[in-house]
Amino acid sequence: MDTLFPTLSVTLSQKRWICILDPTLILGSPGLQGLALAKYLGNFVELWVARELWHILDNTYFYLERSETELQTLTEPDQRLQHAWTPHLDQEAIHAWEHIRLKTDLAGLKISWLGDAVGQSCLPTWIKDGVDPEAIIQHYEFLAQSLEPQLSSTDRSQPFALACRETVALLATLGTGMILTCAPKPDHPPYIVDCLETWQIPCQRRPLNDPIAEISRRYWHHLFVHAGLPQLLWSPNLHLAVLHLNVPTAFHPSLRATPWSETEIAADDFESEWDASLPLLTSEINPWQSAQGYWYSLQTLPMPLLEDENTSLSSQPKPATA
Repeated sequence: MDTLFPTLSVTLSQKRWICILDPTLILGSPGLQGLALAKYLGNFVELWVARELWHILDNTYFYLERSETELQTLTEPDQRLQHAWTPHLDQEAIHAWEHIRLKTDLAGLKISWLGDAVGQSCLPTWIKDGVDPEAIIQHYEFLAQSLEPQLSSTDRSQPFALACRETVALLATLGTGMILTCAPKPDHPPYIVDCLETWQIPCQRRPLNDPIAEISRRYWHHLFVHAGLPQLLWSPNLHLAVLHLNVPTAFHPSLRATPWSETEIAADDFESEWDASLPLLTSEINPWQSAQGYWYSLQTLPMPLLEDENTSLSSQPKPATA
């Protein structure tokens, strides 16, 4: 007897977390470990990168022709900024990303980004279907350029400083999500946090016993296990951290960009004019006022406790052998 109803298929889906990869994590000292995150985490979270990543890769010859000493000089900040540490471009990581960009389909990495125009962007479905991408790009440009007065002359010549500016502007544009970053040591802030502090955006480290941070941290641990990457959490050379930003002013309707009309120049034209209603050059408007950053380590226990535990284990008597 034939069934009266066709086969019913029900699919339940939940919007994934938005995660922006810090450029220092994928092009800095972690090297290929950051590339592993970009390759495998995209199956479980909505991954984004700042467009400055591609700008750096467009000029790989500039960095790869220089020795390690020259790279250190290139990325060394001026003394008045007093950065806690300065990341260095990892040449192996640059080579790897250059190969991926030239030899593979970037869409296969499941990474999104906002480019200089819609045609140079890779956008997730929720933007294509529900948000005007041209307006998103204009708002992104506005937020990035509004940080320009805070940058020193040294910042403007540093690829990582510029990439961090693009990264925080991207997070504020998306309105939700977080930045996956890394620190040089467990007791040091990530470079992107240090940049925000020098740009007059305070950042607060959440302690390991913070209950909200603990919920988020446990979820991240589950994601890494499901992605087959628990070894990155155990790595002694990779100190992962998560940064959240609260930028209340960025949600004000007066700062939201309006899309280009169909009669205006195509969005993929580099000579496109700004929409006259966008208050790009209005000095009275500072979208970063009252902005606040919060970050926490993905480490589970304080380092002294881990060291004590390892010490106690190593001090246990070995079983007697026959």
